[in-house]
Amino acid sequence: MKKLISEPVPLHGERKGGAVNLILSALMLEAARMVEEGHDAASVEQAGKAAFGGNQGFLAWMDDVGLMNTVKFLFFLSRKKNKNDSFYQKYHNFFSPPDILKKRLAQTAEAGKQGPKWMTPEETQKTPSDALVINMLIKRFQAVAFMAAAEIVEENLLTVPELEKACRKAFQWKEGPFSLMNQTGLPESLNMITEKMELSHRQEINFPVPQLLIDRVHENKFWNLEEEE
Repeated sequence: MKKLISEPVPLHGERKGGAVNLILSALMLEAARMVEEGHDAASVEQAGKAAFGGNQGFLAWMDDVGLMNTVKFLFFLSRKKNKNDSFYQKYHNFFSPPDILKKRLAQTAEAGKQGPKWMTPEETQKTPSDALVINMLIKRFQAVAFMAAAEIVEENLLTVPELEKACRKAFQWKEGPFSLMNQTGLPESLNMITEKMELSHRQEINFPVPQLLIDRVHENKFWNLEEEE
């Protein structure tokens, strides 16, 4: 966990994947899939920063964590332990590393520890795509974070305030996933997740929609960001 997040967060329950490290892995994976789809790294990186008001996007996060550590953790998440593995039953192949990560991992193995970086000096200086593309990528990143965050709370691993605080602290985000969902509106947040699910299914990738968020929308309630007494 410390290879992904410098300060592990204690959970109320035991399950592989953890909390903030699972969210980070899902977002790094989404960034890689965006590049594989043909989006330029500069746009993906800018969208990642803009999505949560962070200091860096998720390609840069992957460069910092290291491709080898990232892929190892994704394989750990995507591996089915047994027929009763509830985590695998829910996410199925969502965390399976795409071909672009496998190819870059092979390049890293050939080059040694200092494999190819996503955000090279050349990529960093490139001009991102137009605003419409950036906005679309921002919504995709947010949808992934919204889904993973709601699923973690649904599984009773952390409370909403605990996970909101953990994300802001671990990622240095200006806004955590639940405050962003409240600002966006929970019905629109659910629409964003549903659109991402439809895109994933077209790519034959599983993407769960948390029942907890569906129920919250039906109840017309915002997320409570304050710890209850």
